Amino acid sequence: MTCGDLAQFSHRKIASESLVLLGEVDEYEPLCRKCYTKAVEE
Repeated sequence: MTCGDLAQFSHRKIASESLVLLGEVDEYEPLCRKCYTKAVEE
């Protein structure tokens, strides 16, 4: 988590051609709406 608010979204931190990476803990991070929006814009 980035800010400590309730996470509503899972954001993938790495680039991959796969639609979903099952069981990959290190590749996703939980984010609130504000942090998710910021991460997608970057």
